[in-house]
Amino acid sequence: MIEPKEINKIAATNRVSDRQIEKDYVLSWVLFSISKNNILNNALIFKGGTVLKKAYFEDYRYSEDLDFTLINESVTNEQILTEFNKLFDFIKEEANMDMRIDPKKWTIHDTGSLQFYIDYVASLQGNMGSRDLKIDITRGEILETDVERRNIYRNYSDLEEDFKLQCYSLAEILIEKMTALMGRTEPRDLYDFWYLTEVERLDVAEHISSFNNKAEHKKHDPKKFMDKVLSKEVAFKRDWERKLASQIHDIPEYAEVFRGAKRHLKF
Repeated sequence: MIEPKEINKIAATNRVSDRQIEKDYVLSWVLFSISKNNILNNALIFKGGTVLKKAYFEDYRYSEDLDFTLINESVTNEQILTEFNKLFDFIKEEANMDMRIDPKKWTIHDTGSLQFYIDYVASLQGNMGSRDLKIDITRGEILETDVERRNIYRNYSDLEEDFKLQCYSLAEILIEKMTALMGRTEPRDLYDFWYLTEVERLDVAEHISSFNNKAEHKKHDPKKFMDKVLSKEVAFKRDWERKLASQIHDIPEYAEVFRGAKRHLKF
């Protein structure tokens, strides 16, 4: 386990809180341990905003959780629990960090998808139960593009070994974010959509068919994409600073992001 001064130095350099860096450090170790676990390494596909930070853009926004798609439906939720407990034993041995799953925050959705929280004690030595990392594992997902096995950024002095994980492609992340924008109202989804289209120049028009498939799979009408996003403008603006300021040291102006995102809503 790294010293608090390493956490503090990285936090100061990136102008985010030390607790945000500690969480990034913890989730980095969880990712590394997954790469060492034969069952989880082959069954889970890394996705969501965190994969952008850890596998594509090293200076991207920080994240609060880990999201995966389960591609091996024969793996049961009980097996997942067992294998994650093995991860914690591995991390304890390798990095001397204590982790556990909070049994009161273990949720199985109607789809069979799983959400749980990992309590941890890491470099800043908070009390067990005072800090947690959310894990979402989705069942029954459809993938529109090929999975990519990518190197994961390590960033911390005690993570010395290169490792790879199965990851969503950028195109898959884009259409996933578009689908998310039709459902929940989270500024991070708008930010990720804006970044992929305006900064990375992904062309939405090239992925319309894939988006239609994914939206319909999640019970959304893809024809209502633009109207759905525009209807959330006020809510996005209200929560922009509050929800993103801790994740991005130079958060762009909301008006700039929404204006840029609007250029890609109609197709």
